[in-house]
Amino acid sequence: MLSFRIKFTNLASGTKVDFQFSCNVPNNDTNTGDISWEFVPLTLNDANLFTSNNPLASILLINAGVDIEGIIGESATSDEGAIMVSEFTSNDWTISTITSPQNGSQPFSGNRQWGWLINQNGNFEFFTRAVDVAKINKILNIIPGTNTECQQDTYYNIAEATWKNMQQEITDWVNVNDGQANIVPKKAIRVNL
Repeated sequence: MLSFRIKFTNLASGTKVDFQFSCNVPNNDTNTGDISWEFVPLTLNDANLFTSNNPLASILLINAGVDIEGIIGESATSDEGAIMVSEFTSNDWTISTITSPQNGSQPFSGNRQWGWLINQNGNFEFFTRAVDVAKINKILNIIPGTNTECQQDTYYNIAEATWKNMQQEITDWVNVNDGQANIVPKKAIRVNL
């Protein structure tokens, strides 16, 4: 599990080219753009703590980026986040969303757990479990063609792209290192509040 945590920031970071936004994007007929996210420790102390035998209270920033053709200043629409390890056992760890002076906001509110288990077939299995609620930056609703509902859909689709990317990165990492890995279909439920 420690080797997974050591690789976590690389495995969890990624990009999605031609991401389909749910809201209308001004001056962009396809409503697409390139998105990116990078998990980075808040400080050197957080980096060392996160990869230690007890990562509790370590903080990772989620640096987000967007590149949309036809939009100038698109970084203003990037909603970055931060997470803190709030629970840890030898088989899993849980993060909770927080805000920090570096990000000022948090696009999601909730908890996510990563871990491993031995499944019913006797195989080693990585898993993630989460309860997230999108927290929409209402200022973005002033853009024509946007509203809270389409923004929530976009946020959830970005989260989906993030975790699909991570699943593929983990699968590639295991397979390159003489293991055999495949992606198990997700079990996800969206609840309207």
